[in-house]
Amino acid sequence: PVDAIFTSLELDTDLYRFTDQSIANDELTYTWLINDEFVSDQPEFEYQFDGLGSNVVTLIVVNSIGCED
Repeated sequence: PVDAIFTSLELDTDLYRFTDQSIANDELTYTWLINDEFVSDQPEFEYQFDGLGSNVVTLIVVNSIGCED
């Protein structure tokens, strides 16, 4: 099993760093989405928001045997 967990840190006005904290027993692949649009495939990335409205950040992780969260 795999459990997708991440943290976010505001670095500056509307600039955030997102970091994977997922729990898994093997190597993971990453898909980060902001408002359902792909933004990164790395375990950590920074993103500058436009400051308007709310945003949904999603992390999808998949382990080596295809388990996904």
